[in-house]
Amino acid sequence: MNIITDKTVTEEKLLSHLNIERSLITSRDVKKGVQWTIESKLKPTALPEDHLNNLLSQIPHRVLNHTYDFIRGIFLVIAVFYDTAMCSLALSSRDLNLISSRLPEVDLEIVCYPCTEE
Repeated sequence: MNIITDKTVTEEKLLSHLNIERSLITSRDVKKGVQWTIESKLKPTALPEDHLNNLLSQIPHRVLNHTYDFIRGIFLVIAVFYDTAMCSLALSSRDLNLISSRLPEVDLEIVCYPCTEE
């Protein structure tokens, strides 16, 4: 999950509003501010629903609802890794309902990357 904040937000300030370990968050400067990336604690092979529930357990509802004025945007990022000419992603209606019901203020971004493992 990516949280975009204004440039004045420090890691300490953001962590004080989240329920995550420092090792699970990375940041980089982007045009709109700072992008904070929070990873699921689960293995990449876990089901999408399990990853989503893991992320939701780490990020309080008040953060997901943009309660703080320093939050510019929040994106649920689903990464698909592929090792063939094509890739696909199947999300069940249950997954989509979970996303829309628990994350109404969060945008969805799906990205694809070639697999680097042999």
